[in-house]
Amino acid sequence: MYELETTLGQSNYDISHLCHNRKCFNPEHLIVESSSNNQRRKICNGQKMLVHSGFSYHPCPHGRVEKLRKCILPLHHLEANAPNANGGEQKSAPASIYPDPDDTPRLDVTAGKYDIITPTTAQELLERYRGDTTELGCWVSKLKGDKRKGPTVVLKELPVRPTLKQIVLIATNRRDELKKALDRSSFYTIVALCHNDRCINPEHIIVESKSNNFKRKACIGKTAVVREGDTDHPCPHGRVEKMRTCVLPVEYAMATAKARDKSTAQTPDPGLDDEDAT
Repeated sequence: MYELETTLGQSNYDISHLCHNRKCFNPEHLIVESSSNNQRRKICNGQKMLVHSGFSYHPCPHGRVEKLRKCILPLHHLEANAPNANGGEQKSAPASIYPDPDDTPRLDVTAGKYDIITPTTAQELLERYRGDTTELGCWVSKLKGDKRKGPTVVLKELPVRPTLKQIVLIATNRRDELKKALDRSSFYTIVALCHNDRCINPEHIIVESKSNNFKRKACIGKTAVVREGDTDHPCPHGRVEKMRTCVLPVEYAMATAKARDKSTAQTPDPGLDDEDAT
């Protein structure tokens, strides 16, 4: 009752929905917190908790702040990793940048050179360099880098210089996809579905063929239009097998002039016709 009273009148406290669903009245999802903290939760609206091979990545940063609870986000299960060369399941690496000397993997000059970076380390790097979240859901990195490859992580404790997009794949246990893209003779590349070179949102980062990536250039600058509840998404790539639709900005358009004229047209008064006839 005391918490409810703090939200009444001209109070600086709100009743927050941790699940971002205003219709929800589950007591476990409702808390009272300051209006400023409630506003901060907007950056998590639309985000998903990624689950992959027993590893989970929760993008909500609020649980790390004192007295703040994490947002409740929907789960998104990524595709399972392919088995390794020995036919077994891939094992998670130690949770340190430098594993034990006896267990240090031999670095390959191509696809295997990032094996030394563990998923835990990659997740820490993502959190370190993650900046603002755009309306499109992009996590804009704090680092700037090459327009083609994106921001590159340069740290003294790392013997390699991965891009943040490569770090995303490691953090979400998609190392097999990363190796497929890193091989010198590979026809695959790392793609940002949102066409934002600085985006590091795992939902926007995929690996696909270079030819398919080239086709996505046709969608740069386009916008998905929402009109009267219907969405016109100009990206054609989602209709092609094994291709995902580009993530495009959304524009809410007004009804067409023809539709407005039809809705506002007035029916002539029969009485006026009788007067004209006389």
